[in-house]
Amino acid sequence: YTHAGTLALGEADGAITARLKAVAALLEGCGIACQLRGDILRHQWSKLMLNVGVNQATAVYGTDYSGVQAPGPARQAMLAAMEEARAVAAAQGVSLTERDVEGWLELLATFDPRGMPSMRQDVLAKRPTEVEEFAGVVRQRAKKYGMPTPANDFFYTRIREIEAGYDQ
Repeated sequence: YTHAGTLALGEADGAITARLKAVAALLEGCGIACQLRGDILRHQWSKLMLNVGVNQATAVYGTDYSGVQAPGPARQAMLAAMEEARAVAAAQGVSLTERDVEGWLELLATFDPRGMPSMRQDVLAKRPTEVEEFAGVVRQRAKKYGMPTPANDFFYTRIREIEAGYDQ
């Protein structure tokens, strides 16, 4: 682990408030890097879109990043799940574009092919996954709009089956 990342902070309405600035100052004073965002909902949905695809595909297909960097079933399923997240975001008034997807794919292409995201690591270690936070959220929100989520339904079911098999 070589990059601690940056915590994104924002208000749902996009305002950069005094309260938000105070929280950022407190966190930065504790050595936690953060960034104030006027587009926090878009930022959150974009990151969810990535995680819904990459984490779940590597966990279900039993692969490292190489399995989603190259054409094949894992990458196809990853992209389908990402598109469902993008559609749900749009239904909630958050616009994610094809360029947003392409940007994540460009970043994904730079990852060490032998590396693995957290959900794949969780499956290997037989730990509970974040499937509720990924497929679960997309499915729940989509249901509100009557939208189908076959890719996320598939991932949700398969990951729950994988987790149920930990004790065996």
